[in-house]
Parts: sequence; structure tokens; C-alpha cells
Amino acid sequence: MSVQEWLSMLCLDMYANNLLKEGFTSVEQMTDITWEDLEDIGIHKLGITSHSQKSFHKLVVVQLHYISDARR
Repeated sequence: MSVQEWLSMLCLDMYANNLLKEGFTSVEQMTDITWEDLEDIGIHKLGITSHSQKSFHKLVVVQLHYISDARR
């Protein structure tokens, strides 16, 4: 699955260019990305609170690992 497809499913496709510029083309490449990494490439807080941000990050990690495992 491409980064653009995945972000579109999450209604976050406005961040696709940031990730693509940094070389993230597939969802599998993002399994180890941190919030600090996201902030470094220009994706800041996504307009949500710190608690929500942590929950969102967990959801993203679970989805990324699920997609990665499904392809094996």
C-alpha cells in the first residue's frame, strides 16, 4: 500500500507530500517512524492533544504492523 493511499484512508492525505519528499513511498517504510520524525519533516501535532496524539500514534503503529504482517 502506498503512503498516499494509506493517508487518504485516514483523511490525512494533506501530509503525503511531506512524507514522499523524505522518501517514504510505502506504508511498510513507516513502521518505525516516531512523532519526532514526523515533526522533523513538517507534520506538527495534527491539531490534537498530547493524549490523543499518543492514542493516534498507537493506532498508526498497529495499522502499519497489520499491513506489514499481512504482506508476509
